[in-house]
Amino acid sequence: MNWSLQELQYKLSTAYEISQFLVALVGLLSILSMFAPRIPDRVITYMSIALPKAGMSWLLVYIAPKYYYSKKAKLLQESELATTPDLADVCLNSIGDLKDDTCYVTGLVNRGNTCFMNSVLQALSSLPQLHIYLESINYASSSLSLPVTRTLLLTLRTITKPIRKRCSYRPIDITVALSSNARIISREQQDAHEFFQLVSSELDTEGQLLKKEYEGIKTALDVMDSTHHSWVNRVYRSKPPSTLENPMTGSLANRLSCTQCGYTGPIRHFSFNNIQLIVPEKFTTTLTECISQFTSIETIPEVNCQKCSFDTTLSAMKHEMYLLKQQVKKLKMEGKESKRKQEYAKRIQELKRSSADMEKRLKEGRIEDDDDSLRTVNRLSTKQVMIAKLPKILCFHISRSAFLDNGAIYKNPCQILFPEYLDMAPYCTSGTLHSQPHLPMSSPTDTHAYYRLMSTVVHYGSHSSGHFVAYKRRIYPEKCRCHQCGGRTENWVCQNTWYRVSDTKVDHASLDEVLKSNPYMLLYEAIDDDSIPKIEDPLLYIHDLQL
Repeated sequence: MNWSLQELQYKLSTAYEISQFLVALVGLLSILSMFAPRIPDRVITYMSIALPKAGMSWLLVYIAPKYYYSKKAKLLQESELATTPDLADVCLNSIGDLKDDTCYVTGLVNRGNTCFMNSVLQALSSLPQLHIYLESINYASSSLSLPVTRTLLLTLRTITKPIRKRCSYRPIDITVALSSNARIISREQQDAHEFFQLVSSELDTEGQLLKKEYEGIKTALDVMDSTHHSWVNRVYRSKPPSTLENPMTGSLANRLSCTQCGYTGPIRHFSFNNIQLIVPEKFTTTLTECISQFTSIETIPEVNCQKCSFDTTLSAMKHEMYLLKQQVKKLKMEGKESKRKQEYAKRIQELKRSSADMEKRLKEGRIEDDDDSLRTVNRLSTKQVMIAKLPKILCFHISRSAFLDNGAIYKNPCQILFPEYLDMAPYCTSGTLHSQPHLPMSSPTDTHAYYRLMSTVVHYGSHSSGHFVAYKRRIYPEKCRCHQCGGRTENWVCQNTWYRVSDTKVDHASLDEVLKSNPYMLLYEAIDDDSIPKIEDPLLYIHDLQL
């Protein structure tokens, strides 16, 4: 193709004008996105009709992202992907030898300050127990719409699949499935920890829906004649409820004790999907030191003690009765039969009944019931939190927020040293619980609860801005169980190969590089004692020797 100089100048000028127009259009869309929350609903409704007719429906994602994603989410809720198990089950048998540790994995496209989401998705993709759970939920029911579960399974399997050439994937489906949260669809930098919590809570919500369906069918089978539903019975009774439990959910035990009277209230249990650890104000610390601080006995001033409140209220009642009796006795000695004497006598009877009831409750130990008549008494108390039930997947959130004297917030740069293998048994409750305020809630035992490091999320930058990347261990199934390969189970294998993933950029990394990173989130997975390498290398178990 031979162009004259004049034609070439014309084409370059046209291309320059088009590029200038596109740059101006992107700038305009960025400005409009700032005012999108204040656009009237009537205008958004009109634009939602006019723009698709003009072939510019894509503009809605910039002008009215909340409307755009809510409409997409509604369509996804009713789509084949949300209701068809096979569509979410991506085949992992993409290369001949799944054991080949020289291959790569798929990166994720940053769709506008979405590195917080990409890093968490990459970290989650290296958790075999999560894959097993999602597969179990995916195939447990084909009648329920499970948009988050199935789009997450689709995304995680896509970025776990081994590949020879580098490529990237746009996680649009999972973004749409989570679009009910306005923070996910905004163009502002968000927090990886918040995204992790959102994903875990949405999985819990859809898991509860499946449990209700399972229990409903089980109840129906119990009242039916067994000769008419034998095949259905086998299917639903073969699914133990434990497979429907979120592997990221555990339970914490909380004890609160009064140092004045020694009273300890009931041990309260709370579910959790991650443990937040506070980093100390120093140059270096260890993960075990932070966990020990999290489970240590804490002294708290001015805490309401129910037992002291009961004792104080009961003493006040008895003192009031004594004074009223003295007044009645005085009136009798003066020979006066007044209305005041009757009121005193009535009040004494009320106090007798109330004090008798309180003494009975004290004797029976029923002092935690709500009672507005109690006088609130605050005492110096001790508080301790320990892990009552360990999850299969243990997530640590390293809180790095710190405050200056003037109230300004900054990021604590303390280097946290963490092991590849971690024993969580010292931080868990045992069969015996102590109620004494000065003693630990549970005594150490000879048992172990080992966890293996699977992935980390690292943040670079300041407290208010920066970039998230993920380090993740390579995992692969011995045999793919997707509908194409026809495998019955997927036994996942964990290699010592690691990847550093920054959005679309995927590179191999060493374990030493992973352990030297300064993490924002750490994800461990429970393993058997036999899975721990029989190597006399202390750096495998605690990394704080490398300062």
